[in-house]
Amino acid sequence: MTAAYDKLLKDICVRLGFCGSVVGGEPLHVDQFLSRSGTLTDEGFADAVFKAEGLAPDSAEARRFRPSVRDAFVRHMGGSEIDASLAFRMDTEDLRLDREHVAHLLYECRDGLHPATQENQADLQRELEELDAKIARLTSSA
Repeated sequence: MTAAYDKLLKDICVRLGFCGSVVGGEPLHVDQFLSRSGTLTDEGFADAVFKAEGLAPDSAEARRFRPSVRDAFVRHMGGSEIDASLAFRMDTEDLRLDREHVAHLLYECRDGLHPATQENQADLQRELEELDAKIARLTSSA
């Protein structure tokens, strides 16, 4: 991902608390709900953020936070719409950021800070191991 997109994700996580979630035993992240091609709009990004939190994009909570998420998108990405491919560049650094996100969710599960079950912990641990393997493959082939 680009530095601007990374800063956007950190902003909405730290300032607004939208860091992704675990729903039905699956870790969710905003990137899972975004197209990597075409146009990415502030509205589309906000919808993806709320879906990653396990919220319906038209829920009362989503409506309350939508202006703040959209404003963050415009502030960090430089406009209300961008070419989606400019936000995403999958490389080792991206995988490390994904790993950091999953490790954070796993930490929260283990310490009782996240309303997740033992089953979620196992899923998160598996995903962490898969990311470690992908990172190892990329770094060994570089």
